[in-house]
Amino acid sequence: MTGSILLTARPRRLRGEALWVVLGQVGVLTGTLALVRVQTGLLSPVGYGQLALAMTLFGFGQTAVFGGLNMAIARLYAPTHAGGELANYLQTGRRVLLWLSGFWCMALLLLALAFFASARPEWAAIALMLLPYSLLNGSVSALVAFHNARRARRVVALHQMADVWLRVGGVCVAGQVFGPSLLAFFTVYALSSLIVLVSLAAMSRLTDSPDGSEKADATHHDFLAYAWPIYVWSPFVWAQLSVDRWALDIFATGTAVGLYAVAAQLTFGPARIALAAFLRFFTPVLFDGISNGETELSKLKRIGLLALSATLAGFALTSVWHAEIFALAVGIEFQSASIYLPWLVLAAGLIATGEVLTLTILGRQDTKALIAPKVASALTGIFLSLLGAAWIGIWGVVAAQVAHAALYLIWIITRLAPSHMRGHDRPS
Repeated sequence: MTGSILLTARPRRLRGEALWVVLGQVGVLTGTLALVRVQTGLLSPVGYGQLALAMTLFGFGQTAVFGGLNMAIARLYAPTHAGGELANYLQTGRRVLLWLSGFWCMALLLLALAFFASARPEWAAIALMLLPYSLLNGSVSALVAFHNARRARRVVALHQMADVWLRVGGVCVAGQVFGPSLLAFFTVYALSSLIVLVSLAAMSRLTDSPDGSEKADATHHDFLAYAWPIYVWSPFVWAQLSVDRWALDIFATGTAVGLYAVAAQLTFGPARIALAAFLRFFTPVLFDGISNGETELSKLKRIGLLALSATLAGFALTSVWHAEIFALAVGIEFQSASIYLPWLVLAAGLIATGEVLTLTILGRQDTKALIAPKVASALTGIFLSLLGAAWIGIWGVVAAQVAHAALYLIWIITRLAPSHMRGHDRPS
């Protein structure tokens, strides 16, 4: 009798969680598209290009500084909770977050000083403007990872929707009152993150006290063991994600950066949001199942095939309707960039498919197995983007994105071969 109740309750809970994940990501997606529409209405392609370049610096913090911690928080919640070591888990997470925040603060200050010393005061100012937003958002991302790991879907959905829509409203007001400027935009971003951080922190208080035993040291070791391979590959991933804009800035024009950036924002942005929705729902369920001796890994290949099919459908649809999409989504000065949309949709979808398949490896805590495909494909993407920008301009960068995405997906698929998985399988 009890077993049948549990079997009934689990699908009901999963449906409720899925509803909140979908609602949250729809809110984030519409807010992101609204933010693009507002900003492209306020900024010229050159101004939008400068914003895109500045956001690559912000992206380093989120990807290469806080990313490994967030992934460790997501993966290790289930086993530490099951083992009664949640207090040690939280203490370790807080300590690492504080250390990373201090490191990133010093790095940005030193970078600003280096820019100033090299007669680039505008970039010194950008680094300083980014500092509060990057630190606050890093803490927000860690708390989001924690609440998502504990499957508090409503908390995550409401706070992420609030974050993006606070930015939309704030940019509209700041653009009208102070004029469109990076200082105004990043001030709005920081205030939005601060509001969300205070609310999330108020919901994260637990009364358990960590013990000073060997279990605490073991939890700290688990964090490091899981996260260090991520910190090996994440700078390369960030470089590959950012080099397209910098390559165009070096070899083309500021206008080219802005036109490409808005096309990339409308493709990689929604693709990453859709991927985040899937990962936000499925990852805790998967990791809970592994911790309980169950497995959901066999489903991932079918989901990967579905993601690939959706990618090809998106490529076909945007090939027909790219101009109409841009007419609705961006300002009039950016309409000529619509032609790049289908190919960037293809690249974004291939990357997302590969990321779905990596859950099989992450679920086994074999993060080392991803170092080679992450680093090698990123280096290839960097080289191709620089070469493409120098030879062809925007089309060269678009071609480089598609080639990199295809290489990454193929390499991940080879990592899922039965012979390789048997050699690297390990229990959670």
